[in-house]
Amino acid sequence: MGKFLRKPPARDSGEAKKRAAQKTDDRKPKRPTRRASLIGYTAFEDTSPTTTLVETWLHDQDVSVPDEMRSTGGGFVATRGRLVIDSSGSGMGGAVPRGGRSLSFGSGQGQVSTGLALINTRRLRIYPLVGVSMSGGGTGIEPADVPGEDAASAERRSWGCGQATVGIGMDVLLSFWFFHLLIGLRAGTGYQLFSMQFGGGDAVKTEAGPFFRVVVGGGLGRR
Repeated sequence: MGKFLRKPPARDSGEAKKRAAQKTDDRKPKRPTRRASLIGYTAFEDTSPTTTLVETWLHDQDVSVPDEMRSTGGGFVATRGRLVIDSSGSGMGGAVPRGGRSLSFGSGQGQVSTGLALINTRRLRIYPLVGVSMSGGGTGIEPADVPGEDAASAERRSWGCGQATVGIGMDVLLSFWFFHLLIGLRAGTGYQLFSMQFGGGDAVKTEAGPFFRVVVGGGLGRR
């Protein structure tokens, strides 16, 4: 009878504790994976203050900007979770003949902004942007290549300005595994921090104002 009343052997207490700890871990909420991406793009619009000044000056000279000299640029947008960092630059320049003289012009700008995505789905991302922008430009009327004209008769001036920018960005994304196609826009306004001018001519007034860019690009990342 004794062998039938014998107690069953106790289970290994260490193994039981492991199973209990595993159940506790399974009940804990898991942190979402932080997705990251880096996408480069080409910008098809540039409405920076210095570019606007150059185009206005050319218009006053009755000269239109040739298509091949219009503003072009690009940049990138990097993300990690909801954090978005957008950086871009653009420029334009060239020289066109007019009345035996040469009208030269140029401008460039760079901007960096950051924000947190308000909408961040697989195909759509919308986010506010706050950042800074630096831009500069210049124009010149070179003397004609005829007797009596020299470099002293050239008219040149240049300028620059810095702005704080506030705006919004929107990206539409088409994803293929880890590769993403991007079509987006950046829109907002700038608030001038400082401006400066070099050279002769009338004073140049660089005004803060709205900006708008259309961007298209592609890159890698996990969404």
